[in-house]
Amino acid sequence: MDGFHCLRGKLTALAWIVAGGALAGLVYVALLANVGKFPFTLQAARNGLINGATITGILGTFEIFVWHAQAGAPLRRLPFPVRVASKTLVYGLVIAATLTTYNTWLLAHTVEVRDPWLYIRENLARDTLFSMAVVLLFQFVMQMRRLIGGRVLTNIVLGRYTRPREETRLFLFVDIADSTAIAHRLGDLETHALISRVFFDLDAVIARYGGEVHRYVGDQVVVTWPLEAGMANGRCLRCALEMRRLLERRALWYRRRFGLAPAVRAGLNGGPVVAGECGDARIEIVYFGDTVNTAARLEQTAKALDRWLLLPTTLADRLPGVPGWRREDLGPVMLKGRDTPVTLCAFEPEAEAAPAPAPGRAAAAA
Repeated sequence: MDGFHCLRGKLTALAWIVAGGALAGLVYVALLANVGKFPFTLQAARNGLINGATITGILGTFEIFVWHAQAGAPLRRLPFPVRVASKTLVYGLVIAATLTTYNTWLLAHTVEVRDPWLYIRENLARDTLFSMAVVLLFQFVMQMRRLIGGRVLTNIVLGRYTRPREETRLFLFVDIADSTAIAHRLGDLETHALISRVFFDLDAVIARYGGEVHRYVGDQVVVTWPLEAGMANGRCLRCALEMRRLLERRALWYRRRFGLAPAVRAGLNGGPVVAGECGDARIEIVYFGDTVNTAARLEQTAKALDRWLLLPTTLADRLPGVPGWRREDLGPVMLKGRDTPVTLCAFEPEAEAAPAPAPGRAAAAA
């Protein structure tokens, strides 16, 4: 189900990219006709649409299904100047090849011309430069979507968060367990490399389950969903569980690279929040409210209770079971900063027998 939604989202994004490319091609032909390069005919408009749609279709498919997919992970880890130079070169070659193939074929079958090399001599360089500019614009928009999230970018552009507004959202706080001990063992540089690689790997899981990375704070990542989207098919819970499974599957690789296998702790909570823009030179969407604070406290309390994932029982009751995992009810727990206890539960792999909390330990979790 989640894979279907992920694929549907990618195909939708590709459709928008192709439509935008076709429109850009049409506008380009209209501009050239306006300055007297050739008359604006139905055939000229068709050629602009085909060129624009073909170029953005090819490059958009590569971006979405290769570069930003698992297959493109090694490419995305290249140094930034290498990535930019490589993509610029490859994209320029693809654009030039596409334009040359279509337009030389078109001229070869035009009765009035029948000179397939005329396009290369007179128009290829101009059309390639314009196409590169359009592609770079699409690249910029896609990069902005990745940096701040597509929904956040859209809402900032539309001014939705100019004034604070109430929303109902889910929040998943995830941090790397025993990060202080890891830093003492590996040193700051290697610890940063480890954290960066963990979050790089977890990002694929977050995207698969439709989550949005709200922010990275040191060794912690905060993921959020609109409440209904995150509850559908237990997506928020499945995302958290898959994070642990992924790190378990990659434990051998981490031991070979860093000498240890990282683990995560998490807290999941949902409810009403207030969202709004903060900042001037750098604008950020900030969420306020007890829902966010409780999610953060749950992640902190997980260490005290020797659990890796905690969430309120009221939230867990609304989520479907996940095969391979068992729910463990922990009872009321007093969280720091709260006047009343919260009834919590944890999820553990069925093969594991999680130790029961010692008497009085739950109350001491604050």
